[in-house]
Amino acid sequence: ASSEKIQGTARLTVTAPELTEMRIAPLKSSVVSGRTLQFAASGFYTDQKVRDLKTKVKWSSSDTSVAAIDENGLVTSAPRGVDAPLTVRITAVFEAWSSTTTLTVTPK
Repeated sequence: ASSEKIQGTARLTVTAPELTEMRIAPLKSSVVSGRTLQFAASGFYTDQKVRDLKTKVKWSSSDTSVAAIDENGLVTSAPRGVDAPLTVRITAVFEAWSSTTTLTVTPK
């Protein structure tokens, strides 16, 4: 009997997971003037993991006199109050990705 040896090489390339989707929450929310509301940002990656991006995104509000948002996603709404409901856009930007939702500030 005889046996043959099989030899060969294989190349393995490891790449970092890539972001495929970004979401912010809550969507289409409301808050009473003078109160705060916490926003979250989540990244969905090619390795099937969801990562918290809340402190990695750049947050912004379309009108900071109605609702300002800090670097951690915490909104402070119209400390002087509003006379009628006012709606602003809250946006999170991370690398080439962005996500936007609306926030309505209501009177006390």
